[in-house]
Amino acid sequence: MMRFQLQTPAMPEQRRQVLDIAQRLIGAGGARAASFRTIAAEADLPVARLLAMFETKDRLLAAAYADTVARDLAFCDAQLAEVQSFSMARAVAPPLLWSLVETAGGVWRGDMLTLADLWLQAPQQPQVAAQCRAFIVGRRDFYRALGAALGGDATAFDILGLVSLSESCFALSCAGSAAWRMTAEAGLAELVRALTGWPVPEVHAEVDAVSLRFHLDPGAEDAVPGGPAGRSAFSRHLMVDAAADLIQEQGLASVTNRAVAQRAGISLARTTHHFRTVADLGYAGLLRLFERANAAAPQVSPLDGSVGGARQWIADRSRQSALARVGTRGMAEISLAAARGFMPADLGLAMRRQRGTITHSMLRAAGRDDVGRRAAATHALWYAAVFLLCAALPDAETIFDFEAQSDRLARDLLGFSG
Repeated sequence: MMRFQLQTPAMPEQRRQVLDIAQRLIGAGGARAASFRTIAAEADLPVARLLAMFETKDRLLAAAYADTVARDLAFCDAQLAEVQSFSMARAVAPPLLWSLVETAGGVWRGDMLTLADLWLQAPQQPQVAAQCRAFIVGRRDFYRALGAALGGDATAFDILGLVSLSESCFALSCAGSAAWRMTAEAGLAELVRALTGWPVPEVHAEVDAVSLRFHLDPGAEDAVPGGPAGRSAFSRHLMVDAAADLIQEQGLASVTNRAVAQRAGISLARTTHHFRTVADLGYAGLLRLFERANAAAPQVSPLDGSVGGARQWIADRSRQSALARVGTRGMAEISLAAARGFMPADLGLAMRRQRGTITHSMLRAAGRDDVGRRAAATHALWYAAVFLLCAALPDAETIFDFEAQSDRLARDLLGFSG
């Protein structure tokens, strides 16, 4: 698919070539794929030349991310200029926001893969935090400017921007699904109506029906695609359980063939027989965690039906359970891995279908049977963006007022009191 073309800052041709290769490799395989040796070979340059230009791989990655961010913000400026030049009215807000999400999974896919990688890398790679911050601040300013052009307020468009960014990450692996497209677009329209009260067309009843079937219930048998059956399925089951335990206790980086074999009580050779790579084993462990979360849907909810309770839930996000912390990041990682072809394509869609499952369960435990799955999923998309931003950027709460956003969503989207 052709990549969307925008003017980028002028730079020496050789540097431009290197950054283009680095961005393509990051998008296709993550930061690890963009090694000096691979980039030098593709650019037909000696490694020494790359060292002379960038000194270290960290600086090369930072430059590649910064260049992608600059192009993304130039793209946003072009969209804003078009909105202003056509004097667009409020009614276009839902299709306008949806067009930005759809673009992330289409013509802007290459850059969105790199930007999603930047967002997930920032907590472990402080040297790219500045580029991540520039991306998030630039996108915030863009959505606020859209809101101002349409006559909306900053808090509403901060929320819409974060939900759109979360949905854009899922667009990378879900763009081929008609059910996701209808459900996601309807979710944005519903959110615009709830936050602004603007005369947004109601979602068609048949689209509502698709959404109802799209979202999963806690404990649903098809929540996560299962592994292959067979004679050695039991040992595979032991390994996946062991990987899930390690991830929950120590994080995804703790999953190694040796650690899993020791925890599962099986030979080291069996781990390499069942899983091609350690990454495959780690993703299988993440999926098992999602199965556990679905099976243990909350019976007692921290959401007490009040705006204050919802605000406290957000304030307590740093103390959320290990399972919730891993799950929030894990959904994004699996979606990205599915988009890159490292995991089966349907796993990204499975993660999106689960988005909101636990939130919906908590709402029901709080006696709120009137909140639909689509609204719960929208709130979960926003919450995931908040959690990932706070993990990536130490000053995230100076960029956004998350408590004000939480109050607005609780009152206007979920119908909480107080």
